[in-house]
Amino acid sequence: MTISVVLLGLAPVAVGIYAAIRHISKRGNDLKRLCEQGHAVVGEVTEARAERRSRTDENHYIRYTFKTRKDTFHERELKVTEHDFGKLKVGQDIDVVYLPDDPEISAFKSLVDQMREAMNRH
Repeated sequence: MTISVVLLGLAPVAVGIYAAIRHISKRGNDLKRLCEQGHAVVGEVTEARAERRSRTDENHYIRYTFKTRKDTFHERELKVTEHDFGKLKVGQDIDVVYLPDDPEISAFKSLVDQMREAMNRH
């Protein structure tokens, strides 16, 4: 009986860990696909915001839009480092890479270039 209670108590933790691993794995697969199949376009920063998590911690987000080669517009928000956040301003052009078969998957070209370089080293 005690083992059952412990296992039931650990179940939510296991589910959370599994969900985190799936999310990280999906993002890694998306980045790999962007490196191999992505199309580069110029997008525009539409929002830059900092979200305070505590007195000493902030998350930074950049929202951008871009137009695909099929003339459809897409918008995406990414969590970025404080350093990148400080370099990007609303209205600024930004190079973006997206998947032609799924334009909702996109990233800054600088990140895709870093991934391509890392992939070529191994």
